[in-house]
Amino acid sequence: ALNACLSLINVNERAIVIEDTAEIQLPNDLSLRLLTRFDSTTLLSPIDQTRLLKESLRMRPDRIVMGEV
Repeated sequence: ALNACLSLINVNERAIVIEDTAEIQLPNDLSLRLLTRFDSTTLLSPIDQTRLLKESLRMRPDRIVMGEV
């Protein structure tokens, strides 16, 4: 259902999709996906959806799509 809604986005609008696992299809070439990160070895710092949302606001998107909220 969400993929169907995203297909209605104009080709000149930028959407940022934030998810834990890449499941949602990007609507166009201007859009991008940001994924959370959890490293059980603690070599990499975790990145949660809150941090990704803050970062996405700096990118000035037309739409922000949150997956798995």
